[in-house]
Amino acid sequence: MSVEKNFWEHLVDLKDILFKIVSVWLAATLGLFMFSDGIIKIVTKPVVDKQLVLHFLSPTDNFFFVMKILSVAGLFISSPVIFFLIWSYIAQALDVKEKKFILHYFISTLILAVVAICYGYFYLLPTSLNFLLEFQVQNTKILLTANEYVSFVSSLLLVLILVFQTPVLVFTLVHSNVVSSKAVKSKRKEIYFLGAILIAAFGSSDAFSLLLVLVPIIILFEGSLVLADFQKSKKLELEENKVENIILVDAKEK
Repeated sequence: MSVEKNFWEHLVDLKDILFKIVSVWLAATLGLFMFSDGIIKIVTKPVVDKQLVLHFLSPTDNFFFVMKILSVAGLFISSPVIFFLIWSYIAQALDVKEKKFILHYFISTLILAVVAICYGYFYLLPTSLNFLLEFQVQNTKILLTANEYVSFVSSLLLVLILVFQTPVLVFTLVHSNVVSSKAVKSKRKEIYFLGAILIAAFGSSDAFSLLLVLVPIIILFEGSLVLADFQKSKKLELEENKVENIILVDAKEK
């Protein structure tokens, strides 16, 4: 028999979960130190392929460069455990139907995050570097610092991970009847415009990279609307069949 917890007990549980999340992230980051050379090679491969050299401007830059890379890699490696810890906390307040829905939400979010990272690393990052490094002002030379490069890569991937969650967000809103798919479709232009502004502000700094991010987002957005419409029509069909079965049962009994 489950005992209902009060506010302070939930607060203590939340503190414990946050402590575990930070501990798992820190442990994963420290554990990756033995693989730091290989991880740095993977991260710097796009610039090495272009025969470019990353520069440090102070004696401490190399340390923070490694720490930034390992902390991001540690977060990525420990994300399944972090998701499980978050799930174990919120699942206590959910019924079976809600647990199923949220679990599907988490899985979809994780899959889209992996797709976003792969798309960003293997396609968007090299293409963006090609464009930006070839766009030079006369009588100038680009000095690419290691920390600025890591910041550029991490911010680009972070924005991609967030914007690739568009299908999950749209599907959830439509499926939960918060908004109708018709209302979302009528605001397409405004949504695309707002998305372009957000991506430009927090990620892509040039029109070419912006376009490379927007195109898959538009595809995912439209696909999520189609999926939401299909799911709703399927749900309505099941409800109609249920009503018909009830009517048939009542008719037989009479």
